[in-house]
Amino acid sequence: MGSYIDASGRRADFDAMSFVTTYESTYFLNQPRTVRGIRQSSRYVEEEIEKVLTRGFSSCVDVVRVMAWKAGKIRHRCSEDSRSFVYCSDWNGIEEAAMKKGRVPSASLREGSALDIPSFAVYVYQEVRTWARELQKAGGQGILEKMEKVCPAGMGTTQMLSLLYFISNGDYPIIDRFAGTALNAIKRGVCSEDDAPGVSLWESLPEKGSRGFKTVFQDRILPYRESLDDLFGNEWKASRRIDRSLWVYGHRFPGTSCR
Repeated sequence: MGSYIDASGRRADFDAMSFVTTYESTYFLNQPRTVRGIRQSSRYVEEEIEKVLTRGFSSCVDVVRVMAWKAGKIRHRCSEDSRSFVYCSDWNGIEEAAMKKGRVPSASLREGSALDIPSFAVYVYQEVRTWARELQKAGGQGILEKMEKVCPAGMGTTQMLSLLYFISNGDYPIIDRFAGTALNAIKRGVCSEDDAPGVSLWESLPEKGSRGFKTVFQDRILPYRESLDDLFGNEWKASRRIDRSLWVYGHRFPGTSCR
């Protein structure tokens, strides 16, 4: 089943409940840092993001918020204090811009190549119902490739997988290097560099436009989901507590740093 570093700092046989209890709280502002260097998050923001996960995208603003959340473009302390979404300076006015673009017919949004962030958020929202049906019938690869063709410059594979996570209402997990590193470490029983010298715990996701991207759903998402099932059963789908805990735990290992 694997092993992990428990609350006392010692190697322990993996226990899902104990693991989550030990690591999840560090994710949030004003909590002790079980792992050093964590950039902590607002509970208010996380609660709002979970509402989107449960109900699905109800507007293009929801898409913007998810994109900003995953890209690290939210000022979490200010958001927590104001009980509102406060963005980094380069994303100021982004919600208003998306709502304005939302009045443009969807056909015009598909013209050309890369869209700007507000237009892309509108595009995703306008397609989400169609994509949800497609996901049930054919999986997520086609959806990822549609996003790839028009996504903003600088938007990478992890962000597209994050959007797929919300489109699927949590059925297909987010994969990033922190949670991925944590999952591999637990499965392999790696608790320090001495356990597996020279062995990488994370293989980078294929970049958009690459050959590997064309099979990323089959090659990376489905195996990752199976690993989550092995360690946590179906509980990872019911609650974001597991993803938060894995993200925190992944920062324990060399080669990872804050997003």
